[in-house]
Amino acid sequence: HPIIDFRAVCNCDPLKVSLMLPMTNKGKASQQYLEFYQGFLLGLDSLKKRQGYSVDLDLYDTKRDPEEVATIINEDRFRRSQLVVGPVYEEEMGEVVKFAEEKQIPVVSPLAHMTRVESDVLFLMAPDPTKKYAKAENLIEEGKRVTLIYTGSTDKEFEQEMLALLGDKPFKRHEYHYQHPSIKVKEGALHPSDLSPLLDNEEENLFIILADNEIDVDRVLAALASADTNLRARSLRTPKYSVLGNSRWNRYQNIDRSIFFKNRVVFFSTYHAKRDSERIVAFDKAYLSAFGSLPSLYAYRGYDAAMIFVAGMYNDIEYDMEDRRYAPLQTIYRFSQEEEHKNHLNSDWMRVNYHSDFTITIE
Repeated sequence: HPIIDFRAVCNCDPLKVSLMLPMTNKGKASQQYLEFYQGFLLGLDSLKKRQGYSVDLDLYDTKRDPEEVATIINEDRFRRSQLVVGPVYEEEMGEVVKFAEEKQIPVVSPLAHMTRVESDVLFLMAPDPTKKYAKAENLIEEGKRVTLIYTGSTDKEFEQEMLALLGDKPFKRHEYHYQHPSIKVKEGALHPSDLSPLLDNEEENLFIILADNEIDVDRVLAALASADTNLRARSLRTPKYSVLGNSRWNRYQNIDRSIFFKNRVVFFSTYHAKRDSERIVAFDKAYLSAFGSLPSLYAYRGYDAAMIFVAGMYNDIEYDMEDRRYAPLQTIYRFSQEEEHKNHLNSDWMRVNYHSDFTITIE
């Protein structure tokens, strides 16, 4: 692989940007990539207003088809590109990277983490999976009482991640059995769903719920919150605990989000946009005004891609975007090259902390 020496561009001419997205797949229009494109357009608009940058943008529909990508690369207009954003899928990326190496221009993978394509021209916006729990150290540090809570079904991938994170640190296992509250137990016996014994200690507790379905996750979170309330009400103690959540929980539709606050859940996420933050509110308003709907995470990522890389072409690209912290909206990006990788990887995962006073902090 050639070592690429990027050159910053002059503000005197429009920057030629090619955006390669699967706007259609088998003839069907893709709403999410339309939203990415619209977010990208708002980023360009913002850069023009703030910095006076002028961009000559071409949008190419890759149709999720490597042959279509090969056709696009041979177009005269595409061959004048100074920055390429996309394509989205790894099987379409190889030929684009070869072209970019020849022209010594950057290529941005906006959504996918890629492992088979390696090049000094390639920047990956999705965070490096190996860095997912880099900000988890204080959750499992010495002195913490860590308990893995199992139910009838286990998310094996999350379990493997957690066991790797814990390494040789001690932890306990608890098997949770749900029983409807109406079912009475013998006098003096503990209800099987009661998690008070897990909280009845002076230690700092971390609970990791390994269930892989919404109902079980909801039940365990409710049982923890209930045990916490009961112990406090009886003035026995004020339990100290948090829950390390699985980012897949964010896809669950029927969990009452207030239960995340009550249990002080911590998530590690590839992207976070807190709807009440000033920048997000301003972006949402601009997006709604321009396109008549509220933005999705795809729109936010499109905006980020434009703000980071189009602006970067005028300066930071000369330094491979290294050691700079970018946060156009709320999610943070830091790009670097690991010794074993040619690609420029984003090392920053978002740590999202829910607090019992119903606030959220982001690290």
